[in-house]
Amino acid sequence: MKIQIKSIVVCTCCLLLITASCKKAKTGIDGLPAATQEGKNTIGCMVNGVLFKPKGSATGGPIVQSYYQLDNGNYLFLVAARRRGNNRTLGVQIETLGIELQTGMTIPLVERSMGKARGWYIDYGGGEFKDYQTNPQIKGELKITRFDLTNQIVSGTFWFDAVDDKGLKVEVREGRFDMNFAR
Repeated sequence: MKIQIKSIVVCTCCLLLITASCKKAKTGIDGLPAATQEGKNTIGCMVNGVLFKPKGSATGGPIVQSYYQLDNGNYLFLVAARRRGNNRTLGVQIETLGIELQTGMTIPLVERSMGKARGWYIDYGGGEFKDYQTNPQIKGELKITRFDLTNQIVSGTFWFDAVDDKGLKVEVREGRFDMNFAR
């Protein structure tokens, strides 16, 4: 009888420890990565009110990407995240062309042309490709909270609205990233 009671007590304790150690997945805005500025290669946002973070394998290309480079006298910056699963890929991307980044900058997201920046959202799978972009009427904003060329770290926040060629809109909110753009 004593052995049975001890076994029950031990099993109960183990079950309690296992249950206590399980973390509930954070959803919504609470699931976004912390707003760090250390080059942790994190990015996340809310897309139409739903948490968006990178996920999937890199076999189809990187799920998180960032670079800042000088190409033919023009600065190019990109930060992107992909979410892959169930034969579908979703992606959020911010890119600038011809803008020399600095800490504290606020850059309007309008279109991809010299001296400007854009926000971009993609949704493809099942033979469909949906492409949503900012434009001069449907805009957003990128704020650079840290730009450290020596340590190759860029951090910031973003939000944007983007439309497809039919006028359907996607709302990207509460975006944040902390990337190391070293290659």
